[in-house]
Amino acid sequence: MKPMHTVYCVRPMTGFLLIDIKKYYKYISKKLRGIGYKVYYPLVCEEEMNSTQHIPAQTKSLVPGRTSRAIFSRDKWMVQSADIIYANLLGSTKASIGSCFELAWGHILGKHTVIVMEENNPHRHTFVIESADIIFTDEKNALKYLKDWGAQCR
Repeated sequence: MKPMHTVYCVRPMTGFLLIDIKKYYKYISKKLRGIGYKVYYPLVCEEEMNSTQHIPAQTKSLVPGRTSRAIFSRDKWMVQSADIIYANLLGSTKASIGSCFELAWGHILGKHTVIVMEENNPHRHTFVIESADIIFTDEKNALKYLKDWGAQCR
């Protein structure tokens, strides 16, 4: 049996509360693990943060894992280590620079990139569209695709 594929999950943090982002990552990691994927996602050191705060960019932090450099490097490593980049951009009210970086890294590294976003999403930009291998407008169909794709590639 082939080893499981690894997926890196992208979800904008810009404009969302941390508690909602944490809930989403818990939900999506459980879903993807349930269909046979190993899952990476940001927020490795989220325990140190208050659940309702927004995530500020910090060059210095009392928590080493929360510095800008640590976050940037860790997320980049996870993108490099993943087979698939799965970006759920649904509900975004403004573009997320971090999400766009992660999609660009994935594209440059030749990762299979699956994006979910509405027709009027602020991420609907040439660079984001061209970084995608496939774009869905709803998560249900994106997850079905990942399930079918993963089963076929094992």
